[in-house]
Amino acid sequence: MPGFRKYAATVAIFASGLFLALLIAAFGVISLLSGTEVIADRRAGELAGPVAAAAATLLVIGCLLLIALRVPESRQRVAPLAAAGIGVGAYLAWALFAALAFLLGRGDPVGRSSSSAACSRARSRSARESSPSSSHCSTRWCSPRASPSGAAPAGRGSATKTNEPPAARKRP
Repeated sequence: MPGFRKYAATVAIFASGLFLALLIAAFGVISLLSGTEVIADRRAGELAGPVAAAAATLLVIGCLLLIALRVPESRQRVAPLAAAGIGVGAYLAWALFAALAFLLGRGDPVGRSSSSAACSRARSRSARESSPSSSHCSTRWCSPRASPSGAAPAGRGSATKTNEPPAARKRP
């Protein structure tokens, strides 16, 4: 590898590191100033953010290394359209991998998860049977507000559904 290619590859790697640092810093500052979480839905799990950031960074480093190693030295220029394209690609990679991590984690970004559908079927079945003591679902996906009859269903699923930590819950 000629000297220029080594230099260009080194600059591409450092630029990608700078991209990752700015990505983390931007999300941190926005989170602090707005008082919100970066990914506010707890169902997403702990890895949705890091997976999305890693995907965007890998796309950036891949594109920059491709340019550094493939484009001849005489044609190496600042290309605003290429930079904008890499930026849009990084944004799309971040969004796609965040959605995939959310989907494969605990949530479902495109609809209802199979657990929620099972809870919904069990809820409607218990509403038909009118059995207030039936414990139709013990997962955290059940929402007592989503009852078909409009009333909160009885059972363990409705009694434990809360966003508060276990120590802060009021016991009936």
